[in-house]
Amino acid sequence: MSSRTTSRRRLILFPIRFRPRKKLLLSLLLMVALPGAWTPLWAHDKGFAYVANAGSGNVSTYTIDERTGALTQIAGSPFVTGQNPISVVVSTNGKFAYVTNLFSNTVSAYTIDAETGSLTPVNGSPFAADTPYSMALSPNGRFAFVTDYDSTTVSAFTINAETGALTPVAGSPFATAYQPASIAVTPNSKFAYVAGDLSDSISAYAIDAATGALTPLAGSPFPSATDPIAVTVSPNGRFAYAANYVSHDVSAFNIDAETSWET
Repeated sequence: MSSRTTSRRRLILFPIRFRPRKKLLLSLLLMVALPGAWTPLWAHDKGFAYVANAGSGNVSTYTIDERTGALTQIAGSPFVTGQNPISVVVSTNGKFAYVTNLFSNTVSAYTIDAETGSLTPVNGSPFAADTPYSMALSPNGRFAFVTDYDSTTVSAFTINAETGALTPVAGSPFATAYQPASIAVTPNSKFAYVAGDLSDSISAYAIDAATGALTPLAGSPFPSATDPIAVTVSPNGRFAYAANYVSHDVSAFNIDAETSWET
């Protein structure tokens, strides 16, 4: 294990001795262990699971047996999305689900039936985005963030707490590192991190609590290993992890609770 530090900021980076060989496997392992990474699948805490089916343009929905963990597809599933859905996320209150549609340049939004898990499109859905890839919601339920893979930006939206509808934040989209593949938000909803797929770096932002606007932190972007394709934050908000596709390892970072990466 090795570490790297700088005089300007507290940033400790060390590769974990973990070398999976498949890109999808690497993403899924981070996602399952620490929710917030790139998410083609999402397990709902009320007993539902959602799977984005990129090839067929829909989302499969299942109930989860609370004793065995077995999945049973619900009536009406799969539900139609746009072309090539890549990521699906569920709001912390369990009321809404969102799907990024890479080839349609849209985000589909749905209300979730609390009893059945069925999905109903939100009024105004789908919402415009530019090559949307990964998506993350702030834990406080106020904002949604989408990585725009081809345009090298991050789009920010406010979430209507009653309807689930998305409204672009003033100033959005925000610049980020080249080909952003994944985004994660800290549990306190103060900071966001973006994995730059081909930039070998993690971009870090402060989230404006009132507007949802993103401001780059001092020193951002921060170096990762080669080709980070997923990023996530630990549940206690103290650590961030990036899965690196080409270097076959995981970069780990300390997070300053007050200033994120800054000292």
